[in-house]
Amino acid sequence: MTLTFSMILYYFTMAMIILTPVNANTATEDIKYYSKIDYPLYQNDVKNIIKDHQPSLYEKGIAKKILDIHYALEEGGLPISTVNEYLSALSTKKITLFAPTEDEKNIEGPAPAANKKNKKKRQKNKRYKKVTTIKVEGDSNIFDFFTPFALGLKSILEINSKLDSTKSLKSKIDLLANLTSSCEASTTTVSNTMTFDYYFANHLQRLCCRLTFVNSEKMVTLLKQSPSLAPQFTSVMLSFLEKNFSSIHATQNNIAYLKHFLDSIPALSPLPVYSKLHQEISEEVGRLYIDSKIIPPASILQKILITSELTSFVQQNQFNKQHLQKMIFQELKELSSPVTVGMKREWNTEFTDSEVDQKLDEMLVFYQLNKLELLSSNTHSLFSLMGKMFLNRKLYKSGEKYLRLALPMALEDKYYYDTLFYLLWSKILQNDYDGALQIIREYRLTEKITKMPPRLLFWIAMVMIKNDRESEGKSYFKSILDQNPASYYAIMASKKIMEMSDLTPPSPSAKSIATNSLENTNHPLIEKFQENDEYLIKKRLFVSPHEFTSSKEFKNSLKRFMLWVDNRCTTFSAFEINNSQKAFSSPSDDLSIKLSSKYYPLQQVSLFYANVYKEYGLYLPSFNLIISLFEQKQLPANSFMLYTLFPRTYLNDIEKMTENEVDPYTIISLIKQESAFNPNAISVAGARGLMQMMPSTAKTIRRGVRPQQLHDPSTNLNLGITLFKKLLKKYNGSLPHVLMAYNAGEKNVGKWMDTIFKDLGNKEFLVLLDAVPFAETQNYVQSITRNIFFYKLLYQAPDSKNLYDDRNVSEIFNINITNMGIPVRRERNSSDEITP
Repeated sequence: MTLTFSMILYYFTMAMIILTPVNANTATEDIKYYSKIDYPLYQNDVKNIIKDHQPSLYEKGIAKKILDIHYALEEGGLPISTVNEYLSALSTKKITLFAPTEDEKNIEGPAPAANKKNKKKRQKNKRYKKVTTIKVEGDSNIFDFFTPFALGLKSILEINSKLDSTKSLKSKIDLLANLTSSCEASTTTVSNTMTFDYYFANHLQRLCCRLTFVNSEKMVTLLKQSPSLAPQFTSVMLSFLEKNFSSIHATQNNIAYLKHFLDSIPALSPLPVYSKLHQEISEEVGRLYIDSKIIPPASILQKILITSELTSFVQQNQFNKQHLQKMIFQELKELSSPVTVGMKREWNTEFTDSEVDQKLDEMLVFYQLNKLELLSSNTHSLFSLMGKMFLNRKLYKSGEKYLRLALPMALEDKYYYDTLFYLLWSKILQNDYDGALQIIREYRLTEKITKMPPRLLFWIAMVMIKNDRESEGKSYFKSILDQNPASYYAIMASKKIMEMSDLTPPSPSAKSIATNSLENTNHPLIEKFQENDEYLIKKRLFVSPHEFTSSKEFKNSLKRFMLWVDNRCTTFSAFEINNSQKAFSSPSDDLSIKLSSKYYPLQQVSLFYANVYKEYGLYLPSFNLIISLFEQKQLPANSFMLYTLFPRTYLNDIEKMTENEVDPYTIISLIKQESAFNPNAISVAGARGLMQMMPSTAKTIRRGVRPQQLHDPSTNLNLGITLFKKLLKKYNGSLPHVLMAYNAGEKNVGKWMDTIFKDLGNKEFLVLLDAVPFAETQNYVQSITRNIFFYKLLYQAPDSKNLYDDRNVSEIFNINITNMGIPVRRERNSSDEITP
């Protein structure tokens, strides 16, 4: 018997299959790999699961049709052909895809232009590749959830199509009645059956309102030829208005459609039918506004007949409490504007406390007379702003006065604690630590430690230490490590703990959690992360992702998630995450996971989705998902969370470009904060790319660079690093100055140095940074400082000579930013100004 090569290959393959041991419980075996937390292994598992669960070409085509429907509806289109293609693909299991042909893959755009005019037109058009159509077959039901919406949409669009084609007014009115009833039935079905019920039900409601009003407006003009049909038409419209008034009034677009419809009914028509039609519609609209207790907008009032009931309703409610509060607050704001506007513009103007009080006496008298009628939230914002502005001017007495006025009006904890911080801050700036202790006692702050944001808690601890109560101060620092271990203030608190305990940083050869070592160190923050890692292992709260991806329904959800993410549709991907979180929070049906009672998969499912986002390059949604879980206390701070929050994207390119002139970890920390590694990011102000370069700034570095070129990672990094080096030189290597200038502009930094920082030269960096008047800039510098710490902790080699920076900037275990009080050379020439 002669064995061919194919037969040998067949027998060899069969033998390998027979001899390979079958793993009956992959999930259980995978847990062994996680006895010690190993992020690279976990990341490989995530990649393998993505690879193993890749959607088919058929599923990709179906997803594309769904997205086409979604985007067309968002833009107001009517994609009935796309809906039919989707439903046809579900029934026939075949779908048409468009792909480049092999010989045309590199051909872009249409045929060469015949003249200059066509050439310019071609350049304006989007570039595209020539394509060919292919039929793809498949068999998948992962999009069954979308079918109720598609069927409802199809019925609505088909009725609308018949409305356009039929000529008989009676048939049109009958079809209009069918349209409104179909809308109602479809919306109810979607709300009761769909996973994304709220979102898609709203889609149908908006479409229903638009089509009904557009068709009704056309029918009104046809009633001239058939006035006898007016009662039937009126009945249909009255029924529609009553059932859909809340959704009509939900958006400005729908109100506009209602206005156009009312406008199409002439109020003074010689035909009695018009007068009656207009009267009945007007009375119904007026009644609906009264029942809903909504004052009709002026655009609607101008188009309807005003009844006595509606007149009375408007008169009684036009100056209701809310309107009155707004009017009184506006008056209060105008009385305060001479001082607040003056302080914003005239940085060099000196005010004394007595002068400020004199200017604001009138405002305070007005406030006392009307404080019961003022909106608390608005008044809090105004007084809190004024208090902060006075502190920046070193008018501490006036600042404290307005902060105390603002406190009772803070409706949310975050605003209450923010105001309390600045009240305490006033005493710290004056070195009045006895007065600061009195504020802590007055507002019983030590009883609210668990609710308190880390910034306020940090400075309470500092006040305690200044008042020789070190044990209390140290306990508050440790509370920050417990509650917010991944924050800037946790890093600073750990530094203070080390100073108080007379601890020295670990030697450069010490291992960090980056090397998967769970050995204790003498750094309190690192110990906190190690404790959390140990807790996850002991409680079996961390396992291989294979364990919770075994469910069929979860696999389908994961496929859909990857399709939405691949098409950059974060709206739908967020729906998938929410549904999985709900399922794992309350296991039921196919999504239930039969594991030990101590295992809670919600956190791990969310962490898994965050890493899938990361694999697809969507870092911002990945970060937001992790941070939201962390803030809700659903995910303990651990090394896995850190690796997800601090990816190494572009680090190799940065290291090559910095050439030992700039710390690469500082640059990647800045990029994380600026663009979340999105090269296509564009800010509201127009800053572009990874390092958010303004086109005007880029041109000062490289003449002729175009805005679109800033989305190229290499170009953006090159220009951004060049700008960073220039700022470092200008500010004598002071990293805080550089970061503040990069975020707020050099002009603002110059103003702060001449005013706010002028008398704080001997204060440490912590005091100076919290004195920055822009909250955004404060958060920016603090976030980048935190980023630098964790990037060095995770990725810098333990035996690296650069573990400690030569300039003592952001040491890995003992962050100590260069003191902002050190005088720096500042150029006075405005032509040298670079404002990113």
